[in-house]
Amino acid sequence: MYEAGSKIRSNLCVRNGVYCGQVTITEPCGKRHTKERNFHVPVCGGKRKADGMLEEFTDEWKQAIREDINYCEQTFIQFLTEWLETTHKSTIETATYRGYLSYIEIHLKPFYREKKLNALQPSDLQDFINGKISTGITASTARKIHFLVKCCLQYAVNLNIIPYNPADRITLPRIEKYQASFLAPEQAKHLLEICQGEPLETPIKLALLCGLRRSEVLGLKWSAVDLDNNCINICNTITTTGGRIEKNRTKNQSSMRTLCISFELRDYLLKLKQHSISEYVCTDPDGTAMHPDHITVGFPKFLRTHNLPVVRFHDLRHSCASILINLGASAKQVSELLGHCDVSTTLNIYTHNFAESKKQLADSLQNALS
Repeated sequence: MYEAGSKIRSNLCVRNGVYCGQVTITEPCGKRHTKERNFHVPVCGGKRKADGMLEEFTDEWKQAIREDINYCEQTFIQFLTEWLETTHKSTIETATYRGYLSYIEIHLKPFYREKKLNALQPSDLQDFINGKISTGITASTARKIHFLVKCCLQYAVNLNIIPYNPADRITLPRIEKYQASFLAPEQAKHLLEICQGEPLETPIKLALLCGLRRSEVLGLKWSAVDLDNNCINICNTITTTGGRIEKNRTKNQSSMRTLCISFELRDYLLKLKQHSISEYVCTDPDGTAMHPDHITVGFPKFLRTHNLPVVRFHDLRHSCASILINLGASAKQVSELLGHCDVSTTLNIYTHNFAESKKQLADSLQNALS
């Protein structure tokens, strides 16, 4: 933190054809501190974007000379909460923000309590991570919480509130590679038969026959269903983190895709549309868009009722991909269907399936040449 009354001046400069932001803080005693950040914005046509980034960069450093906060007395939780609300909230998704709030309330507050920000040590963070792992929290969740803490503390380092980021000096638990569950073709066929007339029939069919995520299933609107050309456009999602959240976009750019559907699914959707009173394909009995929790809670119950293996709803997406791979679909085709960022993601998840497919291909070649 800089002395009260310090002056701040900022300007754009150019380094190797891209814009950089430069902030100079002059303390009352005359001492100057210059901070610079590479915006990676090309000079040609990037002036407006660079100006906006410079404004944000300057606002960050203005926090360092605020007179109404005594960082020496502020607790880590107070600083974390304020940083999340005033600085970080505008840069993240609403669902991510709500998730971070839950991390603070459930995990961080009870552990750190009144721990001062400037007294935080790497051992404090390590004890927190080790303690959470011992209580059964997954390594993935522990790493997500640590990422939140690390970003916050890096902000404190940037403002010269603390000399270094203690979150950089701890050992994180290793994440075990996820093993996806798959329904065998016979099980998947049986599931499609017994779900007819059930409240979850439409979500099950869209996930199993199109490989959609839960958020994509629930976000599918009739305006995105082209029954004349037998295809659906995946461009909306519905998620939940502390409340129902609708988005006019998908998880990422590659997830925005157009999928062909079978004639059977097309006929089913046509009949469904004739009786629909909602803009959404999947609805609750009252006609409102189906809530995500209705799938999360209702799907396992449905499986247990019909004596089927209890898998996650997301595993229907995996089952769709697995069946297609066994039928000879290429990694690129499956990747495009699922909306993965690149083929390597598909290969990593379905390594075993592609290995079996390659073996069948080798056997087929041998048989053809014998």
